[in-house]
Amino acid sequence: MIAGQASDRTRSRTPLVLALVAAGGGAALLTQPTWVEGETIGLAGNVAELSIAGAKASPLSLACALVALASAGALSLSRRGLALACALVSSLAGIGIIAGGALVALDPARAASSAALEATGSVNAPVDASAAWPVWVSIGCGVLVAAMGGLLLARTREQNGAATRSRYTRPLPSRAEEATQATAHTDAEAWDLLSLGEDPSDKHHEP
Repeated sequence: MIAGQASDRTRSRTPLVLALVAAGGGAALLTQPTWVEGETIGLAGNVAELSIAGAKASPLSLACALVALASAGALSLSRRGLALACALVSSLAGIGIIAGGALVALDPARAASSAALEATGSVNAPVDASAAWPVWVSIGCGVLVAAMGGLLLARTREQNGAATRSRYTRPLPSRAEEATQATAHTDAEAWDLLSLGEDPSDKHHEP
């Protein structure tokens, strides 16, 4: 029975876990194309083109996407404490993906500063950069990861609460059972009542 309940909990989480895998996998893949494009000017006046991949522009986004995927895999286990922890971690990972993408989108020049230093050898080289479309899609994936993590957290807590209530709540007896219990007497009790001149079937002599 316990195994059946665990299986039911796992099946009910499956669609959300699959959505989490899709969103986390998408966020991880989106760190491979270019996130920041631009150019910088060196000390000699030479112009260097810049193209920074997402994994380099925002290591936080890649790390959080991998964490979301790992949490989704662990969520397939039915242990309550582990499922709650993984759901919470998934939600936080989604927030991290959003933050990583937002930092690049709001300040692409800063994300390109290390690449500009490598290209020109100058710390203060001027940079003209803009965020490419994968940044915005990555932020959208982060929103989905955070949402799926939140839904899984709520679903797991609800299932755990229901399991706890069913475990410690005794089912009420049926009317037939109550009638049987009310009129049941042992043979010794029945003889005792008969010896006293009383009817053992009388409900006032219930055990």
